[in-house]
Amino acid sequence: YVDFGSSQAMEYAGGAIFGMQRNLRAAGIFGGYMGYEFTNTDTQLLTNDTRVQTHSLQAGLNYFKTFSVSAKVWEGFIKANIRGGVDFPMLNFKAIGNTISLESNSRGASIPLMYSVGAEVNGGMTFYQYKRNSYVSPALGLSYDMLSTLATIINKPRGANNYLPLGPDELTDTAYWHLPALSASVRYYKMWGNTFRTNLKAGIKYNMLNKQVLPLSLRAVDGSKIDVAKENQEITLPAVYGNLAFDFIWMIKKNHELSFGYDGLFYASSFAKNNTQDEQLKYQDWFNGVTTTLNFKYAYWFGGSDYVTDKDGNAVARSIVEGGKKKSKSKSKKKKEKK
Repeated sequence: YVDFGSSQAMEYAGGAIFGMQRNLRAAGIFGGYMGYEFTNTDTQLLTNDTRVQTHSLQAGLNYFKTFSVSAKVWEGFIKANIRGGVDFPMLNFKAIGNTISLESNSRGASIPLMYSVGAEVNGGMTFYQYKRNSYVSPALGLSYDMLSTLATIINKPRGANNYLPLGPDELTDTAYWHLPALSASVRYYKMWGNTFRTNLKAGIKYNMLNKQVLPLSLRAVDGSKIDVAKENQEITLPAVYGNLAFDFIWMIKKNHELSFGYDGLFYASSFAKNNTQDEQLKYQDWFNGVTTTLNFKYAYWFGGSDYVTDKDGNAVARSIVEGGKKKSKSKSKKKKEKK
């Protein structure tokens, strides 16, 4: 819920994700996923009720591998991900007896859409604390995402004598945003017996290209285009993101988990040290804020020959159980070794 003073906004979101993975042991773990997500925002535009919706389809491939650094308490890891998605944004508002919406202005799509592709790689260390049933895991990452929006248009209603009470039509041409980023994080994971677990993560991400351009134009009554001033085309994205997340996980029974979590995102686009005129100009580009999310999740794992039940009834990798078993030696072999 957001209060803008003259208007308010209420947003809710949800989704589901399904994934599969295969443990190839020495070669690592490969997996894939597909997901669906939606957001719905009700607010006001020109004192009229306005609804903004987005439906999103996502898919990706994951890779994870660990390697020993020390025989007992250290372990290195590498994680990689390639991903893609398509979003279907919808905007509808009523004004002067007309329903106005966002429409596609591209020959390749009948409805407005945007798509993205990206990849990410992370590497780090895991320091196990066996006496405390916990581990600490710092990591560094590099990611790249490309976001593209196809051409769209908002057709404004016309009054008598082609009068435009809401202004000229708004056109957005196809845009390509390139978003490379560096990240660092640290995770603290602790097990409380075989039933409860806690997961705390703190991180920071630097958006290397935080200035992006959106090609905008207006269409006059006679159909001619009016280019918007360059400063209005440039969009300042947050340069720095901070992240703080906490999850409390309840293992209801084998392969069933319930978790309640907090996820906070803190972001800023620029920094100023004093209030001189030059520094005040930077305030116009500031994009600072906080996003707070409380989430409730349920997860279920099923199938797979790579997982078996340990003595406590938990599902663990078969390689762990098999690796911990030692083949018994025959009595004759033991006698020979003793001699």
